[in-house]
Amino acid sequence: MRKLRYATVLMAALLTAPGIVAAQEAPVEGIQVHGEWTVEIWDGDALVERHEFRNALTSGGAERLLSVMAGAQSAGSWLIGLDAEFESSGGTVTCTLFEQYAQGGCFPVVSGDQVTLPTTGENAGALVVESTRSNDDGSLTISGVATGLQRCANSVTPEACTQETPSWGLITERTLDTPVTATAGQEVRIQVVISLS
Repeated sequence: MRKLRYATVLMAALLTAPGIVAAQEAPVEGIQVHGEWTVEIWDGDALVERHEFRNALTSGGAERLLSVMAGAQSAGSWLIGLDAEFESSGGTVTCTLFEQYAQGGCFPVVSGDQVTLPTTGENAGALVVESTRSNDDGSLTISGVATGLQRCANSVTPEACTQETPSWGLITERTLDTPVTATAGQEVRIQVVISLS
């Protein structure tokens, strides 16, 4: 099931790489991939802010996906990357939030990071990457976002591709026009929906 999920996503992303179009009758149009982000800031049960935006396939993203599709590498977990500045750190750091590893990232996990492929509902047929984190470290500013894919040698199964052995590569990224901010004690809820049209 996991291999099928990754294969579906990889095929979707491949079809949207520059210069690659779907074969169909004239006029020829490319299939587009959409990366829809929602970042919410919660204070207890109250929604404080909601930010929605799109991101784009990186120049190396198509190459990384092709290496998996060609069998040169095996696909592992997905990650969410945040360019975040914490009040206590005094500078911007990149936080990586892993699908499978609660210990990954710069701030504590509230609910498990997950990747799903819904068959019903609003996001049916799309890849959904989600993470909820607690900001326990003073004020927080998020200035950029990304998604990445873990890759291992082609002799390693996706299930065995672990945090200690893989190569990570960005697939999509975006510098935010308006940074997202949170204060101490608030939750940051992130959802990325990758779909085709």
